[in-house]
Amino acid sequence: MAAKNTNIFSLIFNCFIFLGLAHLNLVNALSPNYYDQTCPNAESTITSVVKKAMLNDPTVPAALLRMHFHDCFIRNKAEKDGPPNISLHAFYVIDNAKKAVEALCPKTVSCADILALAARDAVTMSGGPWDVPKGRKDGTVSKASETRQLPAPTFNISQLQQSFAQRGLSMDDLVALSGGHTLGFAHCSSFQSRIHNFNSKQSVDPTLESSFAASLKSVCPVKNTAKNTGANLDSTPTTLDNRDYKLLLQVKSIFSSDQSLVTSTNTKALVSKFASSQQEFQKAFVKSMIKMSSIMIKMSSINVFFKIIHLNLVNALSPNYYDQTCPNAESTITSAVKKAMLNDPTVPAALLRMHFHDCFIRGCDGSVLLNSTGKKKAEKDGPPNISLHAFYVIDNAKKAVEALCPKTVSCADILALGARDVVTLSGGPTWDAPKGRKDGRVSKASETRQLPAPTFNISQLEQSFAQRGLSMDDLVALLGKSIFSSDQSLVTSTNTKALVSKFASSQQEFQKVFVKSMIKMSSINGGQEVRVDCRVVN
Repeated sequence: MAAKNTNIFSLIFNCFIFLGLAHLNLVNALSPNYYDQTCPNAESTITSVVKKAMLNDPTVPAALLRMHFHDCFIRNKAEKDGPPNISLHAFYVIDNAKKAVEALCPKTVSCADILALAARDAVTMSGGPWDVPKGRKDGTVSKASETRQLPAPTFNISQLQQSFAQRGLSMDDLVALSGGHTLGFAHCSSFQSRIHNFNSKQSVDPTLESSFAASLKSVCPVKNTAKNTGANLDSTPTTLDNRDYKLLLQVKSIFSSDQSLVTSTNTKALVSKFASSQQEFQKAFVKSMIKMSSIMIKMSSINVFFKIIHLNLVNALSPNYYDQTCPNAESTITSAVKKAMLNDPTVPAALLRMHFHDCFIRGCDGSVLLNSTGKKKAEKDGPPNISLHAFYVIDNAKKAVEALCPKTVSCADILALGARDVVTLSGGPTWDAPKGRKDGRVSKASETRQLPAPTFNISQLEQSFAQRGLSMDDLVALLGKSIFSSDQSLVTSTNTKALVSKFASSQQEFQKVFVKSMIKMSSINGGQEVRVDCRVVN
C-alpha cells in the first residue's frame, strides 16, 4: 500500500511539474509572429473575409467580438447551443476565413486564432487596432452546461469581479472589456426584468433613468411576442467608442451588470476616466483584450491539472491511511472536538463551515487555516471568511496528534475529520472518512470570491458546484439551511425541489446522500506537505 501511494503521489508531482512547464511554455508560445514562416498571408486573408462580411452585415463586429469573449470565458470553443449563446451569429465568417486559410496553408492556423484575429479585425474596422499574439490550439470539448460560467447581464459588481478574477482578469480588465458593449444590440430578454415587475414593490429598476426606462418599455412591452426585438446598446452600435461609459454616468445602461460598474468607487473612477477620454479607453481595451485572449491555454492547463490531481488523489485517499503510522489519530481528534463542543455549542457549525470553505478554494488542503503574513492576506481574512471561528479546535487537535505522531497527520485531514466528528456528535450520521490529504502552501484572501455566496440563485450555485465536480444532488445534500436566499433557491428548480421534498420526508435518505456528498467534496485535494503548525507553512 505504501509503495502504491508513493507512486501515485510521484505521478501527481510529475504531472504538476509537467503542467506547470506546459503552462509556461504554451503561454510563452503565443506570438504576434507565430505564422510568419508557416502561413505569412494568414492575417491578410482573414481580414479580407471579415471586411467582406462587414460590408454585407453591420452586425458582424458585435457578433465576432461577443463570440470571442464567450469563447475565452469557457474553453477553447464555447458551446453555441448553451442558453447565453443561442443569439450568437456570424459563425459563417469564421467558416469562410478558415476555408480561405486552409487553401493557403492546410492544417496550420487554428480556428481559435482565426476567431481571435477576426474579432480584432472587426474592432479595428470599427475603430481600434492591436497586434494579436497567435499560437492557440483548438479545444476538443464543448459543453452547453459550461455556458453557465459566462457573466450574466444581471450580475452585480461582486459577481462580475469573482467571474473575472477566476480567469486571471482584474477589475481594470472588467471595466475595459465591458466597453465592448458599445457595439451591438440587446434582446428584450436580457433586460426585461429591469423594466417589468422588477421586485414586489417596484415595477422598474430604480437605478434606470426614468425617461430611458420608458423608452425601453415601449420597445419591449410586458406581453412582447415579436421575435428579435430589443434596443441598440448605444446610439453608435457599429463603432467602438466610449459612448457606453457616458451612458453609465447618466444611468442609461441597458444591462444591470454594466450599470453596477458605478456602484464601486474603484470601478466608477475608471468609468469616469474612460468616459472622458476615448484614447484611454481604447488603450486599456486593447491591453485587456490581449490578456483575455491569452488565457485560453492557461485555463485549459489548469483544468486538466485539477482533473488529474482530483482523480489521482481520490484514489490515494484511504480510510486506513494512518493505521500503521498513527493508529490513534482519529480518536485523539474526536476527543479534542468533543471537549470543545461541551464548552461552545457553536463549534459544530463553525467546523463544518470551515471545512466547506477550505474545500471550495484550492481543494481540502487546510489553506483556510493559514494566517496572513504582512500584506499577504490569507483566506481566513477574505470577506466571506471573516466570521469563521473555532480555529483553536484544530490547533488543539493538531497539538495532541503531534505529541503522538510528529509530522504525520496533515491539518487538512484533521479539519476533514473534525467536520465529520461534529456532524456525528450532533446526532447526525458517521462515516469512515478517507484520509491522506496534504496541506497546501498557498492561501489568498482574493480567492475567497470563488465561494458560493448566500445570495446566489440556482444557476450560480449549480455552476459553482459543477466546477468542483459536484452534482446537483451534492448541492442539495450539502446545503441544509433555508435562511439564505441561496438555500431557498433550491425550490425554484424542478429537479432540486424534488430532492428537497425527498430529504424533507426522509431523514434516512438525506443522511445517506449527505455522507456520500461529504466524502466526495472532501476528496478534492492538492496539497504538498504535512504542516507542524496549522497556521504556518513549514
